[in-house]
Amino acid sequence: MKKIILILVVSFIFGLNINNYDYKKAFDIAKKENKIVLVNIIKKDCRYCNYMKIVMNKTEIKNFLNNYFVLLIYYPYELPEIFKKEYFNFVSTFLFYNKNGKLIKTIYGARSYEKFFKELKKIKKENDG
Repeated sequence: MKKIILILVVSFIFGLNINNYDYKKAFDIAKKENKIVLVNIIKKDCRYCNYMKIVMNKTEIKNFLNNYFVLLIYYPYELPEIFKKEYFNFVSTFLFYNKNGKLIKTIYGARSYEKFFKELKKIKKENDG
């Protein structure tokens, strides 16, 4: 139930396409739609996570994420085992996986709008096709 509430709250705040599916379905969608899976690990009381919510809700970034990424958001205590080896108790953490499930990039902490958008574009460009 907490996970569903988190997804609904985050969906409202971000305005992003976040669905209540497990990571396996996210990878199926990524493969089918040729997208990158973005796993965002957050904590409720994290000011950097809250800042990144604002950054990710900017129209240009929001549209880019919706078009090229499948977004999953987790609290650390509910993180599926598959992502735990890449998580080092630091939030906000962004794990990027190609459509085949290979980790391609990790970003720790907050970024400015410009820097985060530049990194998203670079990740997308390096993983086209």
